[in-house]
Amino acid sequence: MTRRLQHLWRVWLTAVGYLAFAALCLSLSWILLPLARLRQRGEGRDLAAQRSVHAACARYVGFLEWLGILRASAIGAELLAAPGARLVVANHPTLLDFVFLVALMPQADCIVSGVRADNPLLSGIVRAARYVRNDEGREIVDECAARLRGGRALVIFPEGTRSPLRGMRPFQRGAARIALEAGCDLQPVSIHCDPPTLRKGQKWYDVPDRPFRLSVRVLDGISTRAVRESLAGGRVTRSVAARRLTAELHEVLSKAKGMEGADVGSA
Repeated sequence: MTRRLQHLWRVWLTAVGYLAFAALCLSLSWILLPLARLRQRGEGRDLAAQRSVHAACARYVGFLEWLGILRASAIGAELLAAPGARLVVANHPTLLDFVFLVALMPQADCIVSGVRADNPLLSGIVRAARYVRNDEGREIVDECAARLRGGRALVIFPEGTRSPLRGMRPFQRGAARIALEAGCDLQPVSIHCDPPTLRKGQKWYDVPDRPFRLSVRVLDGISTRAVRESLAGGRVTRSVAARRLTAELHEVLSKAKGMEGADVGSA
């Protein structure tokens, strides 16, 4: 098979992957999640929906591997799968980052943009899983902190959108503010994609010549105790505390990104 035909074949496989994702979203919205909610009475219906999303994402990642598009790997996945409160903060190199993380986490809350929350493919999933919309102002921090205090896991991408080809975008302070409000530590997760693909602004048919490797590495947690004590003692303001935590988080993920062989940008 010539190189041209190989490329066209990979474009076709990628198209199949996109169509499968659309079919998965529709089946979740109209069949799987309504059934999951019916089986779960009273409170916890959103958690039942999140478990269904987790199972669907795990199968989707497996399907992409079967197609030969993707090679997935994870170091420390057992830490993400363990029950309990956890504020997971990760860099965001590809369109599949959230799907891959949720495939590893039986329960995961997240923050969703209003545009995606209203997308016909995703709106049913967002409502059933009760993900937090990002157009709710200060209530976002309060709601996310309440879920963490309730023993739930939360995933945040502090860049706000997918990373550029090189380095990372400046981090927003939302994750730090939530950690301070909830009184919890930060769990950084490094995501690496080789070769880079599914980036923001990249055409869907701009595919690599080989299966891309999407790898997750769970890093050591970042303690917020010292910053919270300084805040409680009035030695720093909440804004300064959030800025310090955000800077530390960016440094940790930047170093991890550099260890994976990628260029690191500055925030």
